[in-house]
Amino acid sequence: MVPFFNGVFFGLVLIFVFGPTFFALIQTSIQQGVKRCLLFVLGAFFIDFLYVTVSLYGLSDLLNNPDTVGLRNGIAMIAMLGAGIYYWFKAPYHSDQKIIISPLNASFKYFFKGMIINLLNPFLLVFWISLISVVEANYNFDDKGNRYFFLGVLAISLILDISKSLLAQKLKVLIKPKVVASVNKILSIVMLLFSLRIGYTFVAS
Repeated sequence: MVPFFNGVFFGLVLIFVFGPTFFALIQTSIQQGVKRCLLFVLGAFFIDFLYVTVSLYGLSDLLNNPDTVGLRNGIAMIAMLGAGIYYWFKAPYHSDQKIIISPLNASFKYFFKGMIINLLNPFLLVFWISLISVVEANYNFDDKGNRYFFLGVLAISLILDISKSLLAQKLKVLIKPKVVASVNKILSIVMLLFSLRIGYTFVAS
């Protein structure tokens, strides 16, 4: 179980990662509630799990094929740009608004929201591939040890995201509409910056 706990320890670093998923998570928790935010977290976690599985079993070359990487990055850039513009103009949620509870199948759109935001971030796949390279270069784990290590990373990552969701919801009563509007603006700026970064990487290559 040593690889697992090494993975947990390493995964604690992820608490300092502030990408589009982090800001979307906080925004979803504040504006849509814990249940929908947990669906968002599970959607994002599913993509993390998928990328780790793909990377561990050497299938990442398929996703990094030169014939498809340009198209993938182009779609990601346009989608991030569109999302950034959307959240810039999105009206803030007011804490005194009456929340209309949607049917469960309607709420599942937040699961797909988590999936899409993580899926459209091409740097996430690069992160997992790089992490696997670091682990293989610095640890002498066998295949089973590698799986336990990344199980630890994924487990603590999921726990941290759930904790962020619950904390954001607890602080909701203290958050004014102006603050919520600022969160939307921050999410918008982060997505626009990621869109520019994807475009720059694409042009530079």
